[in-house]
Order: sequence, then structure tokens, then C-alpha cells
Amino acid sequence: MYGDHATALVHHLYKSSSLPPYSEHLVRQVTEEINELYTRLVRLLERVNNDLTDPKIGGTAIFFHRIILRNKRCVLAYLLDRFYRLRESRYLSLPEQWEENTSASERELLGQYEQLVATYSDNMQIDVSSYYVVFISTSSTISRSEGDQGLWNYHD
Repeated sequence: MYGDHATALVHHLYKSSSLPPYSEHLVRQVTEEINELYTRLVRLLERVNNDLTDPKIGGTAIFFHRIILRNKRCVLAYLLDRFYRLRESRYLSLPEQWEENTSASERELLGQYEQLVATYSDNMQIDVSSYYVVFISTSSTISRSEGDQGLWNYHD
């Protein structure tokens, strides 16, 4: 069924508190599904000369379009969440397995991010990594532990 691979991709991250191995197979399946749906949508619109007055044709076109958008959102959410976890690993001491669970392009991205942060730090003459703060929401007050790399605790 359409969207199953995209849902599995998001659940793949949701189930893990650490960084799971990059799921290239699922990302590729979702991308192939997006391409297939796009091709079907274009063929449908060409066949009816973009005349969407028939509710069945219009509904089918909207259906394909919405699945394409949802699949794209799922892949982007997957990649963005992985980036946030990788970026966080730069500031926190995380297990070495995280590096093993990244793809080559993620390692390249993280290297470019490191260079960008280093260039910014040099130009501004500050160590931005020492100002990294994590907020934790548990009750209605905010506290921060001592030290440069402290945790902010927000209590609702």
C-alpha cells in the first residue's frame, strides 16, 4: 500500500532513543514510490489534458499528490531527525556506534558542519561548542546545571 515504506522509515527512528543504522533501503524504496506516483500522476493529467472537472479524475490526482507530499515529508523528517541527532553528538559524548550507524553522506555532512562551526568560531573568536545547551521539559521551572555544557531543565 502507498505510504507504508515512508511510515516504516519514521517508525524506524521513533523506536530508537539512539541513532539507528541509516536505512538506505527504506529511503530508496520511498524515493522509488514517489517517482512511480509522480509518473502515474503526470500520465493521468496528460490523458485528460489537465481537465480535472470529473470528480473521479480530480480525486485520483489529489490522492496521488497527497501521498507524494506525505512521503516527501516522512523522508525529510527522517533525514532532519538524523541530522539533529548527529549535530547533538558533536557536543555531547556519545557512543562510538553512532559513527558506525551513519551513511557516507551523513559523515560528509557532519564534517562540513564541523568546518562551518570552526570557521564561525575563529571569525567570532569564541568557542560556540562550549555554549551548547539542552532543554529538558519535566515541570514548570527552568534550571541549568553548572559548567559550560550544562543541561537546562524546564519543569512544566
